[in-house]
Amino acid sequence: MKTEYPGVWTIYKSGHPSYMKFGAFITVDLSSFTDASDISAWAEPAMKWANAAGLITRRTATTLAPEGSASRAEVATILIRFIEGFVK
Repeated sequence: MKTEYPGVWTIYKSGHPSYMKFGAFITVDLSSFTDASDISAWAEPAMKWANAAGLITRRTATTLAPEGSASRAEVATILIRFIEGFVK
């Protein structure tokens, strides 16, 4: 897969320990969301991981809003979930 960040993608795909400690290889099927097809190809692996890890859940019962903007409160929630779940 070609991305704007080839070095990061290479480390991610190689199973580099810095990604593994964050459970980088857990994923979830996002097809239940009606706007899953709006997720950019380069962002799909990260969205699958973030959703599986519980960092990004949903905007409504059936949408993720991948093309939307995140408020400060939403970003703060994602960061808090990351810290509580992965930083020890």
